[in-house]
Amino acid sequence: MRSTINALAELVFGACCPGCATPAFGLCLDCRQELRRTPLLLGQCAGIPVAAGGAYAGVLRQAVLAAKERHGLALLGPLTALLEDALQALRPSLPALLVPVPTAPERVQQRGIDLPRDVALRAARKLRAAGCDVRVRAGLKLVRTPLDQAGLGAVARRDNVCGAMSWRSGEVPGGVIIVDDLITTGATLTEAVRACAASGVAVTGAVCLARPVRNA
Repeated sequence: MRSTINALAELVFGACCPGCATPAFGLCLDCRQELRRTPLLLGQCAGIPVAAGGAYAGVLRQAVLAAKERHGLALLGPLTALLEDALQALRPSLPALLVPVPTAPERVQQRGIDLPRDVALRAARKLRAAGCDVRVRAGLKLVRTPLDQAGLGAVARRDNVCGAMSWRSGEVPGGVIIVDDLITTGATLTEAVRACAASGVAVTGAVCLARPVRNA
């Protein structure tokens, strides 16, 4: 059955696995298995503990890029599983409030997906079903739209997002966990932590799908 579906994907839709380019809707079985074997990365960034689903390389890198840039709804399942693992490795105090890094509306429209928000919502729903009190709130908003960070160096990334976010409103029971798809230099995370602190909101940790190994 799977081979028939994959053949249909190639013949009718031209769909292929972003990890290995074989015909498939989303990740093929081999790449899914490789993704599940990806070791978690634990570390610090912006003065808080950070857990990442894995290193930004190989299949995980291709899956994140495809999800962000090519309407990757079929990739949400396996990527959400990585975020769940990262959350559990972070061992947050419950109840936990996940706050996704905000994405500019025009980019969401272009991509057809808001990856930090979408994986956070799915992960929280699955964890609640398992008895963990994890909620999601769009607590952060953009007060200006930064440039796309791709291709910018560390200093340019910091300047690009500095002052770009603010906390919407509302009290938070306990601390906040920031959710992002990718943490590289930590500039976006640092800005998110600053925006929360400016409104008296404590950030206790962050999770993401991937980090470059050099920053882990």
